[in-house]
Amino acid sequence: MRQFPSFLWLFFAAALAGAGNARGAEDLTGRLLADARDGVFDQFTLPAAALVACGVKEASDVAAFELELARRLTKIDCRQARRLSPRDGAELLLRELHREILTGRYEESASDPRLALAGGPYNCLSALVMYADLCRLTGIDLEFRAVPGHVYCRLASQAQWRIEPTRRDGLSRELDITGEAPRGISAAELAGRFFYNRGVEQLTRREFAAAVESLRVACLLDERDEDARANLLAGLNNWAIALWRDEQPAAAQRLIEIGLALDPHHPPLKANAELVRRAGQSR
Repeated sequence: MRQFPSFLWLFFAAALAGAGNARGAEDLTGRLLADARDGVFDQFTLPAAALVACGVKEASDVAAFELELARRLTKIDCRQARRLSPRDGAELLLRELHREILTGRYEESASDPRLALAGGPYNCLSALVMYADLCRLTGIDLEFRAVPGHVYCRLASQAQWRIEPTRRDGLSRELDITGEAPRGISAAELAGRFFYNRGVEQLTRREFAAAVESLRVACLLDERDEDARANLLAGLNNWAIALWRDEQPAAAQRLIEIGLALDPHHPPLKANAELVRRAGQSR
């Protein structure tokens, strides 16, 4: 598995700023990255990190969400769960979470926890951060797991129990899986999945500068996320194509150079670099 050398991220950030990138929620994102250096959040709760990753710009808005989530979670009686075994307690909390908060429907793109808290849709990410926060309050330790396009959790003390927070009856035995095996991820790497989803949505709207920045942060939080890595390079390439078509060849070339600095073997970037070179020679 190839990873971007750490020194290239410094080059990337400076060069991208020169390419006209406008960062949203820069202060909060910077604080989040600093807090996540060891893979563990000390200053951010997991729900707060998810909100920053979803694009919330003001710390006061994050605090207001945390306060409302805490108020809603206090309606769930955790004392009974503490009296049970970790397995039975986890199952009870899952049912209670769906009764009190996850009252909407599953929707693949609904990563923003604010939607679920308002009774709207949720997906595996937004459901997981709320469930993890509830388990934290109860003293039940979880491990986060990831496969391409999906996250879930399992009990740290009884790893054979897989938990799918999107389902009221989502506790089952971990089964052998054909294909790519799940991998453990940290809280910081989980937060990276929110940035990844946001970046992909921004790419579909052709918001290239914002998308590339979201995907850059996703890669910083989880250097093993090959999907984030591939989409970051694709975003740089597609942004360069858009600038080229808009008759901004110098800006397009700069983005191609940034992409090739991150991965000199990326075929679309290499092809477009050659196209730009030939166009320059023909002038």
